[in-house]
Amino acid sequence: MTIRMTQISDGARTIVQIDGRLQTQDTTEVTRGIRAVRGPWILNVANLLSADADGVQLLLDLRSTGVPIHGASPYLELLLNS
Repeated sequence: MTIRMTQISDGARTIVQIDGRLQTQDTTEVTRGIRAVRGPWILNVANLLSADADGVQLLLDLRSTGVPIHGASPYLELLLNS
């Protein structure tokens, strides 16, 4: 695994944080972890160093379902907006 995924609750919502390098082999684990989150949540990718094509697609899929993505680097924002 090339990522670390943590969940922090601030009372009103859950913050799911992904750190590291999001690669193809990580997408299933991330999807499983995200499905376990109950209630409102956001995705924090401030410490995400990189994402391969499947990782970017996972983020795009999440965003298309209304998941707020916070902390994306300018490069990751460019990938998500192209």
